[in-house]
Amino acid sequence: MLFLDSTNKLVSKFQGPAVVRTKLNQYAYLIEMPDGSVRRLHANNLRLFVPRVQSIGVIFEDEEDFGEIPCYPSVLDEVSNELDLKSVNLDHLDSK
Repeated sequence: MLFLDSTNKLVSKFQGPAVVRTKLNQYAYLIEMPDGSVRRLHANNLRLFVPRVQSIGVIFEDEEDFGEIPCYPSVLDEVSNELDLKSVNLDHLDSK
């Protein structure tokens, strides 16, 4: 979670990430700050932290230092799968 660093709406920025330890009620949470302290914060002062990829490392196929490296499908592979599903004939199925 991200949390506001000031009560002044004009200069406050979200800081974090921090860890939600306990939900006290619908609007209040106990948050463990990055420095290890625990604070009670209102839900309006919290935002979900979404990590972003800042850089990508390149590993060549003949590299042996990294061991087994899983390969994930690219966006182009997913689009081709959708095209394959659209070409399937399902006329033999009834509506149930």
